[in-house]
Amino acid sequence: MNKFIASITIIMICAGAATAFSRPPQQPTTTIKTMASVPAEKPDLVIVKATATRSKKGILVKYTVKNIGKAPSRPARTKVQVALPKGMSVDHATPALKPGDTFSTSWDYVVAKEGKYQFKVTADYPNNIHESNERNNENTVTFSIGRTL
Repeated sequence: MNKFIASITIIMICAGAATAFSRPPQQPTTTIKTMASVPAEKPDLVIVKATATRSKKGILVKYTVKNIGKAPSRPARTKVQVALPKGMSVDHATPALKPGDTFSTSWDYVVAKEGKYQFKVTADYPNNIHESNERNNENTVTFSIGRTL
């Protein structure tokens, strides 16, 4: 898991003011303090479940997106693409998710012919959310209609 460190640096410039009957003004001083570093918490959107079943129109692809990160995510997009045979895709809005929250939806893909179909489901498409792991956003599901060899 990639962790980024957030560091806060505070710079203070102080100067004494001269007043009548007081001591001479002091030279400005600069103080630099670095506060403790803490890991930056981030969301991490993954496809925890993807299934394909026969429907009246063709193939019903259902999927679930989960935020397994330690911070809430912003609203995102999830893409379902027909990877085999190459074909169309659709993307759905995914709401903001708190850590541990899930969102499920589906796509009823109209099938024109018998064969083997593979669907690739990608959370955070096109990678707009800065996540703790950017390489775990995809899941693939395969489904066959009719006779296949």
